[in-house]
Amino acid sequence: MAYDPTRMSLLGSAGGAMVWSYQSTDAKATIVAANYFLPLYTRLDPGDRIHCLGNGVAFDAVVTAVSSSSVTTLSSASYA
Repeated sequence: MAYDPTRMSLLGSAGGAMVWSYQSTDAKATIVAANYFLPLYTRLDPGDRIHCLGNGVAFDAVVTAVSSSSVTTLSSASYA
């Protein structure tokens, strides 16, 4: 499955970075794969954090690099 913009919400900002929430039926590995969030590249900046719930697994993804052709995230450990 691909990124679904209807499942992404901006929660606010913290420490100069934006904090987002995203839910999907996609697996964690799919969500943190390179360019999953590419359709959102104009709104993301390095350091932004995305609270994710992917296929029942909760984790955070931190945006590490953004360009018009690439969005890279680094995921945290999963948590309950």
